[in-house]
Amino acid sequence: MKIAAAQISSSIGHPSQNVSSHLKLVDLAAKHNAALVVFPELSLTGYEPSLATKFAVAKDDCVFDALQNSSDVNAVTIVAGAPLQCDGLPQIAAFIIAPCRPIRVYSKYYLHSDEEPYFSPGCCSDSLISTDPGVSLAICYELSVQQHAQAAIDAGASVYAASVWKTTSGIRTASERLSWIARNDSVNVLMANGASRKGTAECAGGSAAWSRNGDLIASLDSTSEAVLVMDSVSEDFVIAAVS
Repeated sequence: MKIAAAQISSSIGHPSQNVSSHLKLVDLAAKHNAALVVFPELSLTGYEPSLATKFAVAKDDCVFDALQNSSDVNAVTIVAGAPLQCDGLPQIAAFIIAPCRPIRVYSKYYLHSDEEPYFSPGCCSDSLISTDPGVSLAICYELSVQQHAQAAIDAGASVYAASVWKTTSGIRTASERLSWIARNDSVNVLMANGASRKGTAECAGGSAAWSRNGDLIASLDSTSEAVLVMDSVSEDFVIAAVS
């Protein structure tokens, strides 16, 4: 199975504009035969906790219509992030858009302390977003929580995919942690981070993939909107940027 980390420059508070960028990257990943495309945390709205309630959506929101069509046409599963409407504070959610299937939602269970004033934790649910092979999703801070990675392995994951929004100060620590998970649990690891964009919280880019030995397979730069497509069997990879 080929899995893509999609690195996108999300604009804060402009979901329609961000959907267009998502579609370009999905098309690019599909051209390289990716079956699963993972976007960064809160990719559809940009990561701005103070605006989360304003931009929170339900899984039947029309913002997903074009993404569902792209999933159907390209036969690819898309994992895109947005705040999920809830009673009370919204949740940080990954919307799993599979071909010709109802949208599923995985919500971030382990929140960073900085997020607790703005978000509620999701249910402690199965983070598997694919079963053949088993791909488990971690949303940003969750990758640093040992119980999360262990639950993914216990559930049968052979690929650990991290959807993150990391600044320069956080990306190095996250990369070290993900390399350790790959090596310790003998799984492939993929990380999708936001690309740097002026006028928003600085994001470090550097979306990457690691081998089952914990070695870095490939990484992107800090600014490009691009996909890193990895074969989960051979560990071969392709990098393709939006022209």
